[in-house]
Amino acid sequence: MNTNGLSSAEVAERVAAGQTNVAETKTSRSFSEIFRANVFTRFNAVLGALFVVVIFAGSIADGLFGFPLIANSAIGIIQEWIAKRKLDRLAFMHAPTATVIRDGMPIDIHTNDVVLGDLIVLRAGDQIPADGTVVDGTGLEVNEANLTGEMDAVPKDTDDQVMSGTIVTAGVGRFIAESVGTDAYVHRISAEAKVFTRAPSEIQNSINKLLKYITWILVFAAPLQIWSQFRLNEVDNWRDSAIRAVGGLVGLVPEGLVLLTTLAFLSAALKLTREQVLVQELPAVEGLARVSVVCIDKTGTITTGNIVFEGIEILDDTDESTVRAALGALADDPAANNTLTTIGDAVHPPKDWIAGALVPFDSSRKWKANAYEGRGTWYLGAPEMLASNNEALLTQVAQHADTGRRVMLVAHSSITAPTTDLPSDLTAIAIVLLREEVREDAAETLSYFREQGV
Repeated sequence: MNTNGLSSAEVAERVAAGQTNVAETKTSRSFSEIFRANVFTRFNAVLGALFVVVIFAGSIADGLFGFPLIANSAIGIIQEWIAKRKLDRLAFMHAPTATVIRDGMPIDIHTNDVVLGDLIVLRAGDQIPADGTVVDGTGLEVNEANLTGEMDAVPKDTDDQVMSGTIVTAGVGRFIAESVGTDAYVHRISAEAKVFTRAPSEIQNSINKLLKYITWILVFAAPLQIWSQFRLNEVDNWRDSAIRAVGGLVGLVPEGLVLLTTLAFLSAALKLTREQVLVQELPAVEGLARVSVVCIDKTGTITTGNIVFEGIEILDDTDESTVRAALGALADDPAANNTLTTIGDAVHPPKDWIAGALVPFDSSRKWKANAYEGRGTWYLGAPEMLASNNEALLTQVAQHADTGRRVMLVAHSSITAPTTDLPSDLTAIAIVLLREEVREDAAETLSYFREQGV
């Protein structure tokens, strides 16, 4: 691997080829499309034709029935235009700068200036600006919640993929940018979110079907109505005859029903907007009201994403204070993830434990180890990795896992220089019980869904 990153000449070539991290996406609807969708409707066609006749007859006062037509169209246009503008501003990328290696030197650049093939440096707190492959790292963990919904940090080792828009929560590392700009995952997700698809609406479909039948009725009723009005009035007084004919026909059009439906949709959309929900078109609220199944996972949905320390279960005759001291020492790690931080806050690192050789946590091993002066080596990790042959222990762990807890194992060995291979004298000392913090309103939310038949 070239640890010097790209040269200035290579960067210039990629910029000239358009292989930069600039991505501009728009929603799929223009103002003209929104205007046409809300103006050229069956309801407007029927009522608009009658309105034109009245205006042509010179009686604006008799054209007040055109108000629902104008109001209905205006409400739809304004609401959908506001939604379009909010969608245009939707962004998953917020970090303004990224650190890259160019000509052998680390430099900070704007994320838009990242190019294909850049060697990018990652530290805790950084937002990843492009998709790529990790080339090296130590304790690197990434939170992918904004793309996947999973609140747990994901460990990343050499050759693992990282996605743009995700956040580095622990460790350090470097990766090669392999997809930038509109090819990057975060920008593809953003583009998909901005694509407009018309929401199905049974209410609107029913109204349109009713208007279709009314249109055919008007086709046959209009000549009869006009003929009857001309029979009742003088032939040269065609204006009054036309206005009276329209008055009789307007009564067949359910303009109040259409306007009230639009106002009901608008009221629901405004309420959703106050709850930070973006409604692209008014009938979408009906689709939400008809939801009968909601699929959720636990992490980050009914939980806060925080880990809670529940306690320790001692497995042998080791003193609990010793186990707590070992846990605190293991958790005293500059690259600590959320789990280790929670453990460290609960048991506190001891001051008299002098650390020696270390085997850092690795996602493939699922454990870490640290030797301490005069105390051997202590291990912390997944029970199935540290005690794969201990059936009784694994059964006990499974029972805790069935209750929704997370279980970690503390083990000990007399060796003073741990390696990536587990020692033969490794002894299970205690299990650590953790759980995810449940949101305060989780029970209320789930009860509400049950009451609504979801």
